[in-house]
Amino acid sequence: MKTVLKTFAAALLLGVAAMGVAKADPVKIGVAAEPYPPFTSPDASGKWVGWEIDFIDAVCAEEKLDCVITPVAWD
Repeated sequence: MKTVLKTFAAALLLGVAAMGVAKADPVKIGVAAEPYPPFTSPDASGKWVGWEIDFIDAVCAEEKLDCVITPVAWD
């Protein structure tokens, strides 16, 4: 019985340790694709900038998340 318990405990510990190694997928965040300064608009290089983008970047940095901002059309 002790051998079974030790084996189970070792397997459980290994499983928990492996969870910390897994990398999460990036969080996809949609913003309105239509320019609406000062909230969102593309700059000269095509990168989206504005208050909403700054807010999203700050939240993602605080939560240590890998975020991808995706423009979404109003359909």
